[in-house]
Amino acid sequence: MKILRILSVILALLIFGFSTFVSFYEGSEILYRTTEWEHSTLFSGTVEKAEDIVVIDYLVYASKFSLYPLIMLVSAAWIVYQLAYWLFRQNNKVHLIFHFVIVGFSVGIVLLIHDSPTRGLEMFTLFFYFLIVYSIIMIIRLLRRKFSYNKKNSYST
Repeated sequence: MKILRILSVILALLIFGFSTFVSFYEGSEILYRTTEWEHSTLFSGTVEKAEDIVVIDYLVYASKFSLYPLIMLVSAAWIVYQLAYWLFRQNNKVHLIFHFVIVGFSVGIVLLIHDSPTRGLEMFTLFFYFLIVYSIIMIIRLLRRKFSYNKKNSYST
């Protein structure tokens, strides 16, 4: 079972690398789409010429119209969840805090992008809703485990 987790992280890293490359490539199209500069250059500020665009805005542009940034996000989330499982599986309190942070972060992202007119950011919103639901389920499981463990210990004394 442990080898499958390691292989899944390696596969997720490969997918993350490939989708990142493709996302930046597709996002570089913003250099030629002057009509998108006002709406897709969040990090660059006011853009007068193509050289003013910051590279991270390529991802902003690509996320509006492409599937690859979503694939990149899903693979990154898989890696983060696997690492969190490995690091925090023995410490329920820290594992709970991790999932609460994920819920808070995801709610913040959903509030920022939930009314986006583009299909790409709608898919991002759905993904973050999924993360919220998954993390809440994990929080409930961890709390059940904690309380069932406490009940077993209180009966034995």
